[in-house]
Parts: sequence; structure tokens; C-alpha cells
Amino acid sequence: MIVEVHARGAGNYPRFDILRRHGYAIFYLTSSEAVDPYSFADIRRVPSKFLDDLRKAAEEWHREVGFDAVMTTDEASVIATASIAEALQLPGLGLKAAQNSRNKWFMRLAHQAGGAPHPQFARCDTLEDSLVAAKEIGYPVILKPTLGALAQHVYKISGPAEMENRFAAAMEGSKSASFSRFEAKSEDIGPCTLLVESFLDGSEHAVEAVIEGDTLQLGAIADRLSIDSETFDADLYKMPTALSANQIELVREAIRLGAISQGIGLGVLHAEVRFHHGSPYILEIAARPGGGSIQYTSEASYGYCPVSAALTVAEGRSVDVPPLKPTGEVSIALTMLCDEGHVEKLSVPPGVRNMPGVINFQVVPKPGGTVYRPPLGNDVLGFLGTKGNSLDDALTLADRIFTSIEIDLTPLAHT
Repeated sequence: MIVEVHARGAGNYPRFDILRRHGYAIFYLTSSEAVDPYSFADIRRVPSKFLDDLRKAAEEWHREVGFDAVMTTDEASVIATASIAEALQLPGLGLKAAQNSRNKWFMRLAHQAGGAPHPQFARCDTLEDSLVAAKEIGYPVILKPTLGALAQHVYKISGPAEMENRFAAAMEGSKSASFSRFEAKSEDIGPCTLLVESFLDGSEHAVEAVIEGDTLQLGAIADRLSIDSETFDADLYKMPTALSANQIELVREAIRLGAISQGIGLGVLHAEVRFHHGSPYILEIAARPGGGSIQYTSEASYGYCPVSAALTVAEGRSVDVPPLKPTGEVSIALTMLCDEGHVEKLSVPPGVRNMPGVINFQVVPKPGGTVYRPPLGNDVLGFLGTKGNSLDDALTLADRIFTSIEIDLTPLAHT
């Protein structure tokens, strides 16, 4: 059974294809009425987002079908999936570990209690809270939602005036225009509010890994090439990593401690770490495969498939992660951005997905839709993954494709 509390659309279907290649039929549980067409074995639509209702529907369905595994690749469904797996007595994260792996407030408290390296942090329910916390921590600071994803409503704040300018919109956005909208309704989700954290000034890295007991296996490491600005959704990652062997071991240990602190006994991980004064600190550790193009770059540059690993974990089995050895191919994962506005026209060059060197290509907006950019939202144009014999090859191909996309936007009427 695949759980997506809110249907995430066809962009996730290549992941389902991987599960089918492993011999599984896909039964799909969602609260959404509209679901993009796919070769599901069956769909169960629950006319409610309350976790109790989703769990009861899953239990009834399980009695009818007898599922072998329950899993999700969706960040906003991690807690619901863990709760359902417990109810079905199937392998899963466990509810507490899922809470610690989804809600950033719970995550930071777990890291603090477990001695895992993390930035200074404070929960901030009001502007006054954020000003006090930022003064104690020291500017610049990071303002971020507890239930965000894709760097939605995450800001680098350089002083009190900027905090006063950003806070209200970030709080409103975290509730009305972020992944928090896609969560099941339950007190188990935890507080939907904001954190203020210390800014880490070193290199940033995305890591795909598997934790089992106290052993962490690294599957892939990406280097973030994006230039820091006041927002963080303009992602550009490159694999394989340029980190030294010693730095890789420091990263491994940081993530291992973080995952153990979060209570994950067996889990597939997408972690983001950033160095500060020579040591890595945890930005987040999510208990699901990486999104965007990270799944594809992991396979291209390291021969590691995070989705296959997630399936093995959902079966309750140990994952045989290949040694962290580059394949020789250089790959990049780019989050494509555009201006905000109403989409009047969108033109994509034909045959892009089948071009040599293209490993992922997804365009999100559709004609007639709307693109919101900060502070109203963090909508993206899409996700692009390319590979080549060198970084220049991969970047050149990505640039050629990105610049060939034509999108006509009419301005939004701001009030």
C-alpha cells in the first residue's frame, strides 16, 4: 500500500514504476478525489483527512487484501504512514520516530537530547519570540517552518528589521501555502509554527543513506552548488561529492547520531547537512528518499537507488547498500524556478525526456495555473536532472534545456 494523504501527482509515478519492477502491485490510499491516471491495482479514496479515518480505512482494506508492506515517498505522509503501519502490524518507522523525522521542532529536541550536532534553535510562535531568539543566537539567523519542505518559507534573516518584515508572511505561509496543508489532521503531527536557528556558513550536502540499529550506510552524497541568498529553494546539487574521506566520515557520524536520536531503528534517510567551522551539523534528516532529481543522480553517480532501499525497509529487511564509490558519471539536480504570475502559455521542447544525458525532467505548472513566489509561496517551474562525463557537460545540457522552456506569465494582482 502506498499512502499519500494528499495525492502528489504524476511526478511520483516513476517511483511507483520501480516498485512494480520489484513485483509489487500498487494499492493507493489517499484523501484526494482527483488522482492522476496510473496503473494502480486499486485506489481507496477516503473522504476525510483525519488520521483516524485514514487509519480505519487502511485497516478495513488490509482485511480485504492482506498487504505485504505499507510505505510512502511523500514527506507530508510520513507520520500518517507510520501510524497506519503500526495499526496494520506491518514494518514501519514507528509513530514517535516519524514525528521526530517530520516535525522540525520535534527533530531538534531529539537531536538536543541525543547529542547529535545541530544548530542553535528556538521555537517562535510570535514575532516577539523570534526577535528575542535571534538576539540571543546572533544574526544572521534562519527562519523556517516546523512542517515545511522544499525550503518553503525558509529565510536568512540579517537583522531585526528584516525579521519584522518577514515573520508574519512566513507564519501565514507555513500554514496556508506549504506542505503542512498536505498532512493528515491529527495532534500527532505536532505544532505548525516557526523556528529560528543559527546560520551555518560552510558547504551544504544532501545525503541518501540507510540506518539499521547503530550502523549507518551511505548511499550517495551531493554537494550543493547554489549561491546563498535570503531564500533557499534555488537548489543545484552535484554528484559525486568533492568531500574528502575524512569529511565523509564526519558526515556519516553526524547523520548516524541524528538518526539514532530520532529513534529510527531501520530506515531510509534523506539528510541535509552543512559545515560550520570545519564540522558538519544537521539541517534535517527525513525518513524517506530524497525528492526532486536526487533519486536519479544517486543512481547515475553512485549506483544507489533510494526508492528500492525504501521498499526493502518497508518489507522490514536489511538493505544491502553498495559501497560509496562513484560510477564515473557526474550528475546534477536542478530545481528550476521562474517568476510568479498566472500561466498563460507553457512550451516545452519535444523529446527532452529521451535526450541522452537527461535523467529527470518534470515541469510543474500548467496553462491556466498560478505560480506563487515568496512571500506568497515557493512554487517551482520544475525539476531537472542531467549527467555527463564532467560537471561542465551536465551543467551545459541542463542550461540548454532550462533556457528552451518558454513560459508566459501575467502579473498577479497583489492586495
